[in-house]
Amino acid sequence: MVTEAQRIAAILANCRTVAVVGLSPKPHRDSFDVARAMQAQGWRIIPVNPNATQVLGEPAYPSLLEAARHERIELVNVFRNSHEILPVAQEAVAIGAKGLWLQLGVANEQAAQLAIASLRYAPMWREQERPHIAMVSEVMRPPAEAQTRRSPPSTPRREVEPQEQSAPAPAPTALPPSEPVMITTPTWIERPRHPERWFPRQAFMQGIAGEVVLDCEVSVDGRLSCVVASETPTGQGFGDAALRIAQAHVMRPAMQNGVAVRGRYRMVVPFTPNG
Repeated sequence: MVTEAQRIAAILANCRTVAVVGLSPKPHRDSFDVARAMQAQGWRIIPVNPNATQVLGEPAYPSLLEAARHERIELVNVFRNSHEILPVAQEAVAIGAKGLWLQLGVANEQAAQLAIASLRYAPMWREQERPHIAMVSEVMRPPAEAQTRRSPPSTPRREVEPQEQSAPAPAPTALPPSEPVMITTPTWIERPRHPERWFPRQAFMQGIAGEVVLDCEVSVDGRLSCVVASETPTGQGFGDAALRIAQAHVMRPAMQNGVAVRGRYRMVVPFTPNG
């Protein structure tokens, strides 16, 4: 029997561009947490929110139909109440999306029947007991990574006779923590020499200053994978520019018991036309 997690993993493995209807720009909302986690693992996130201009560094669209005029959308992830699902399902069918992804506790029979009849992947979550946010990291793996993580076909294993007077086994290495270690004082290995080249041209010509706060995960090789936590002002391109600047940085990774581990770092990127 296929489990709910396996169903979700199969859907995510075949859909790379996800429109998130109701994606909030507020970091404490579930929609933001889920979309940020997906974006960090390689999915393209298309925000759909008529009250936002940009979320997670991506332009927001007022509706699915408008988003589909600019982007190819494969999966529609909906953060809406049950009575608001049917119009979204209708738009998902109209744009040719592969699937409709609903949240725990959301049910709309008309939308469900429409999705089952018209989409490759129908609504889910009815059997799921754990909160959705808790299982995101468990089932989300980009297709390329999923391929490398598959176990090879089993082969006969040969028993190796222990050699006499063998050297003592090295002490076990401490396992990396499940949560990234917060880095407060970074040691930079590489930094861009001329970050000003990423200053948004229109904002620069108009003398507009800005500031972007990035939430970054630092890999064991010191490279940053960031998402925009806040951007002031919005709509000027500062978020995208800050992400490109962050990609040009390499820092000393977090260490624990002499072992490099994943870290987390909050980067503030100021934009000053005269500086």
